[in-house]
Formats: sequence, C-alpha cells, structure tokens
Amino acid sequence: MGAEFGQHILDLLAQEAEPIESRVAAESIQTSLPLREEMNPEFNRKLRENLNGRPDQQESILQAERIAGEIQVLARLEKEGVFPPVLQEGKIDCEIAAVRIGSRLLFTIPGELFVETGRRIEQIAPSYGTLIVTHCNGGTQYIPEAAAFGQGGYEDSPSYASFVGPESEQHILAACRLLLARIGAMEAAV
Repeated sequence: MGAEFGQHILDLLAQEAEPIESRVAAESIQTSLPLREEMNPEFNRKLRENLNGRPDQQESILQAERIAGEIQVLARLEKEGVFPPVLQEGKIDCEIAAVRIGSRLLFTIPGELFVETGRRIEQIAPSYGTLIVTHCNGGTQYIPEAAAFGQGGYEDSPSYASFVGPESEQHILAACRLLLARIGAMEAAV
C-alpha cells in the first residue's frame, strides 16, 4: 500500500499543473507544561508515608507504589538524556509552532493529544483548514484533556508516559491562540 501511495504521489507530481501562489507564515513559541502532582517525587513519598500501616487503604498503597516505580523510570530516562529534568523542575519546556500555507493552518504539538483537545485547537481557527501534527519538537508523551484526569485509563494513569498535569491542555490552547494572533498580524502587515 505504501508503494502504491508513493507512486500515486509521483504520478500527480508529474502531471502539468498550474502553480498556485500561496502566502506562507510561520511562528513558534516556547511554553511549559506542568508536571502532574502524582508524579512529583516528594508528593509521592509523603503519600506513601501517610498510607504506611493503613491496611484499609491497600488499593491506594498499591497505586502509590506503582507511581513510585514510574517516577524511577522517568528519573532514569532523564539521566539517560531522553527527557530534560522534568522531575526536578516540575515542568517540561516545549515548543509549539504554527504554519499557515494559503488557507491551511498547521499546528505542531510535542506529544500525543486526546482527540477532544485536537478538536478544541481546530475551533481556535475555524476559517482555516486546520491540521494538527503531534510528536513534534521534543516529546511529552500523552497529553490528556483536562476532563480525563482522574477517570482512569492507560493514557491518563500517572506514568513516565503520562506525566504532564491537567493544566497542560490550557497551556497548549493558549499557545495556539497566541500563534494564530501572531500569524494574523503577519498577514495584516503584508
């Protein structure tokens, strides 16, 4: 299928078509996504300390121990240079970019968004054909929508693969709004 798709693209490129003039604009900004509380090593240590010796809290004890293991994995990944010092800083710095090509707008996000967040990004620029490209400019792993926190599930469970907090969605949406405003200002200046 990949070979057929590639050949189709080559066939289309070989056809003589009139060039389309499009204006291009691009902007990027740095933002920080906060570490989720459960992944904070000190928070986890105090939680496990408070639960120690409480057999009525067995499920919570097991959850806190599981998260302690996930914190150790994230610490190892930091030490190996896979991630910046997220645990020490309590946040991860990342880049979000926007590229406008004619009537299309592309946002790059450094992690795997929930579909609901992607739809919210599309609503920021309804007059554009908005595309969202994830896993760009570094990586933050899963970025659950704010409403998903606490509901359970693989992507929402505190882990080295889901370490950003519920405020992260709002940081991303604010960054996208700012990028759209900057690109709009560039377009007005032309």
